[in-house]
Amino acid sequence: GSHGKHSIDGGRMSITNKGELLSALPNWLGRGDVTSTRYQEMVDMCDAKLRRTLRARDMETRNITFTIGAEYVTLPTDFLEVKSLYLNTDPIRPITHMPDDMMNLLFTSGNQKPAYFNIAGDSFRFRPVPDSSYSATLTYYARPGALSSGAANTATNWIINEHPDIYLYGSLVEAEGFLMNDARILTWRQQYDAAIAERKNSSNRSMWGSPGLQVRVT
Repeated sequence: GSHGKHSIDGGRMSITNKGELLSALPNWLGRGDVTSTRYQEMVDMCDAKLRRTLRARDMETRNITFTIGAEYVTLPTDFLEVKSLYLNTDPIRPITHMPDDMMNLLFTSGNQKPAYFNIAGDSFRFRPVPDSSYSATLTYYARPGALSSGAANTATNWIINEHPDIYLYGSLVEAEGFLMNDARILTWRQQYDAAIAERKNSSNRSMWGSPGLQVRVT
């Protein structure tokens, strides 16, 4: 059947946006009883999984003028996870994570320079409560642009541009619920896991350099 074939150009699949991904999935799945809504659900589930699990250099965003002027400060709209946070003081002062119950126990009163944070709903929570407005540098992992149900077929993001196989195999894996015991699911999951691992390894190499280039101290 045609479900195992797809056009590849120069080692890259011709999938660059949501519409092309939705067109490719039926070719790979090879099923005539799957609705377009179900294909979109597969992409939605892949999208959600990537947001939960993928952390890569391409997702890092830095705000060097992040303002901390109250106990609660709204998170950036595309926020996923903090990588680093520090006050732009001289010397810089790191702000580290502290669980909410510990915050409540240790900081019962008094406003000072904030030293700890956690996430409360859609806001940062800082303690001690800031005694004035502080400029900080926030580096965080930003949510990639969604290919979800509300997005146009032309919707794209850096993942599908650079790694279309992640979206292809990740979406196909989500067909497991109605394919039932299809041997291809295992292959697709292995391909997806391999693509994710390659992306993470590439990201680590770009941040830390090749192990062969590290200086040895003897």
